[in-house]
Amino acid sequence: MTAIEVENIGEQNRTNDDVSVIMRGVAIVGIVMHNWLHLCGFAKENEYTFDIKNSLAFFNNIGIDGVAHTIADLISFIGWVGIFVFMFLSGYGLEKKYGSSNLKVGEFLFKQWKKLFFLMILGVLSFVLKDLNRGGWKYLFSLTMLGNVIGNSLMPVGVYWYFGLTFEFYVLWLLLRKLNVWWLYAVGVLMLLIQALMIDIEWCYYVKYNFVGWGQVFVIGMIAGRCLKNMAINDWWLPVIAIVGTTGIFLCNFNKWCWLVILPFLSVVVIWSVSRLMIEWKYSRMLGIWVGRLSPFLFACHPIVRSLLLGESMANVNWTLKCLMYVAITVILSIGYEKIYRKVV
Repeated sequence: MTAIEVENIGEQNRTNDDVSVIMRGVAIVGIVMHNWLHLCGFAKENEYTFDIKNSLAFFNNIGIDGVAHTIADLISFIGWVGIFVFMFLSGYGLEKKYGSSNLKVGEFLFKQWKKLFFLMILGVLSFVLKDLNRGGWKYLFSLTMLGNVIGNSLMPVGVYWYFGLTFEFYVLWLLLRKLNVWWLYAVGVLMLLIQALMIDIEWCYYVKYNFVGWGQVFVIGMIAGRCLKNMAINDWWLPVIAIVGTTGIFLCNFNKWCWLVILPFLSVVVIWSVSRLMIEWKYSRMLGIWVGRLSPFLFACHPIVRSLLLGESMANVNWTLKCLMYVAITVILSIGYEKIYRKVV
């Protein structure tokens, strides 16, 4: 292998790493804004269960209240799909980082639990204090990462169910890491079949709060981490993929089987194409990488800010002003929390 070939491989690896980070950045923006807007009276989504009424209500309200309101409705309706990207990147990243390593299982799991614990501790404690007179102490159980599995009254508060889900994926990865690619496909199909069986019953909620509800995307991420070396595609196709794919995400919300089977993978492809576009320009690349690296802290901190701004004292404040305040305070708090976290963990 020549020096030029080695340099090209190194540059390609750096590009792939940057795209992965930017994907996290794009995904977290959608998630954080969705989690704000859907509680402010904008379009309801089909995140945990499929309800055609939500899709029709969004479609019927397009353009009625102006451009800004329509954009807010769109983000509220589909912004949550960034979760699929985090599931995909979890599988992808674990394979890239640890796929060929000899791990000590206990040490590995404790290390991951510790990271998650210190990420969510600030938010969990804030909700414990807020709801202390209404049994808020039970939120502390989510710090064990077992709240999702037990469910019921011990279900983590707000978005913090995601941390327990992430820990489940670490365990799942340990169980699946020795399987070949075809067995991984089989596991992904099995989890998809379980979701299909649960799609119209109340247990669908429980499935969606645990690894089976998102597992097919995680498994595809594992396969990509093993097999995907380079995606050679003409950059002119990227905006086409982004536009057509976003339209497809919207349309998937009108059929429960498309919502179940196609939407997860389409969401990953769309955010990948947007991230590939962003990497072509210096400042969008820098911004995407910065937001992507801050994404764990944005996710951990935004529920705290949301809880404060949705209180009665802010009820009469204009929604656009509250939205700007929400973004600004979340970013500032996340930057500060990251600095503390880096010193502790």
